[in-house]
Amino acid sequence: MNWEEANQLWSTVRNPSKGKPLGNNTRLYKNGSEFFITLHNNIIITIFPDDSQVLDSCGWKTVTTKERLNKWALTETYTIPGTSQKPKRYYLFQRNFDWYIRDIKLNTIRRFFDGMVLVNETSNTRIQITFNYPQGVV
Repeated sequence: MNWEEANQLWSTVRNPSKGKPLGNNTRLYKNGSEFFITLHNNIIITIFPDDSQVLDSCGWKTVTTKERLNKWALTETYTIPGTSQKPKRYYLFQRNFDWYIRDIKLNTIRRFFDGMVLVNETSNTRIQITFNYPQGVV
């Protein structure tokens, strides 16, 4: 979900203090110009007006958290050259108890960490590895 999509959803909220329901135990909130997606009252995604996003499992590396991050944060698509197909560019997955984000377009895999920032550079979103990155993880 980008900032504009979050803003459109927010325009239909009934009670801002309770947020906009997105799914079971998942809600969208707004504070100033930032949007937050929560799972069980934990902020798992922060969306900024420039469409950058901060991802956080809040220490709950569960199937549900991973599913919500895949559904609501990692939504950028790309066009496969020579076709009209637009698959999702990013996918969060687990291997041997560790989480990773695959960039299908660039065919790269990065280890996921809480506080990871997806930065939108005009039309080229990339994973930024300079924010809160633990040593020895790359």
